[in-house]
Amino acid sequence: PDNLPSDRDILRGMAEDQRVPPKMRDLFRKRLEQPASAHRRPVPPLASETGREPVERFWMQVTGELSDDPIIHLVALAYMSDMGMLGAAYPPFGGLPRNQPSMMVSLDHSMWFHS
Repeated sequence: PDNLPSDRDILRGMAEDQRVPPKMRDLFRKRLEQPASAHRRPVPPLASETGREPVERFWMQVTGELSDDPIIHLVALAYMSDMGMLGAAYPPFGGLPRNQPSMMVSLDHSMWFHS
């Protein structure tokens, strides 16, 4: 997955894209000034997909090191599960460049961990 652009690479490109409204570019630049707790690398659509399906595949990794405690790993997974999941809603409507969000949201979702 290292050859895939990271979410920060994509955000950096959008922060410099003149087609993106100035207010959004400023928001993206401010976001890039903050340290990242995790990296996401979106995976391109499968060959059988058009890219407009409400599906999002990505590879994700924390930026720091975690302890060996499996509970900490579950906590990190739960935290990361809410990062960028709204992106799946944009492709059917032309993607993020055509539909600039007016605010970011957190999805209300549940995770069940079984041993």
